[in-house]
Parts: sequence; C-alpha cells; structure tokens
Amino acid sequence: MLRRIIPLIIIFLMFFATGCEAILPNSIEVENDIVEEKDSSSLEQGILEGENYYDVEEVAEYIHLYKKLPPNYITKSEANKIGWSVKNRKELVIGGDEFGNREGLLPDKEGRQYYEADISAGYTTHRGPLRLVYSNDGLIFYTEDHYESYLQLY
Repeated sequence: MLRRIIPLIIIFLMFFATGCEAILPNSIEVENDIVEEKDSSSLEQGILEGENYYDVEEVAEYIHLYKKLPPNYITKSEANKIGWSVKNRKELVIGGDEFGNREGLLPDKEGRQYYEADISAGYTTHRGPLRLVYSNDGLIFYTEDHYESYLQLY
C-alpha cells in the first residue's frame, strides 16, 4: 500500500511545486507589463508641450498637463484680427475666451473662472457644438451639445 501512495505523493508534490513556481513569475511579469503600459501611455500618446492638438481627449490632456491650451488655439478677438473662419484657417481653433457659466450647470467656487475651447472635429461650415470648458483650478468638462450638458473629464 505504501508503494502506491509514495509515487502519488511524489507526483502531487512535483505538480504542486512546479505549478507554484510557474505561477509566481508569470504573475509578476503580468503586473510589470501592466505598470509599464500605464507609465508609457502618456509617452505613447505623445502629448508634448508646444505641439498642436485637435482631438477632445488630447486637448483635454494638454490642458490638464500644461494648464493652458495648445498653441493652435486663438481667442475670438485674435481670430477677428486675422480674418479667421472655419473655411480658410482650419489649422487654427477658437479657444481661451472666458466662459460665464450663466446657466449655473458647472460647479461654482469663489475665485474660479471658466474658459471655453472649441473642438475642431465639430467644425463644418460654422464652429459647431463641441466644446471643452475648463477652469483656472483644474476642472475640465466636455459638452457636445453647446453647453446643454457636460461630462467632467478632469
């Protein structure tokens, strides 16, 4: 009887020991891979200061990282001075003007000032409804219905 049990115990121990050894390094590798992906995601996205951005996620991240709009954004008064229109200057986007929050849909706080920025993906023959609204203290909201509703991004 002992002859039958000993081989089973040995097989069980070998299976158990090998199984544990294989699981531990793999789980560490997977965790490291995940950490590396998270660490390199900003680099892969390439949100660099001084570069032009047009996509809502990229512009929002740019504002979040650098506390300002990308350089391809100009205010309404700057646009008027150079004769900007959606049709003739597609590389430039309107943004940086104060936003009043008159409807009171965004959180209010003493000293908080909001600014608006177009998202050029919404441009057709006019400026369109897509906007980011961001504050001087780090809040960033997205509206795709011209200030009717907001999604907080940061």
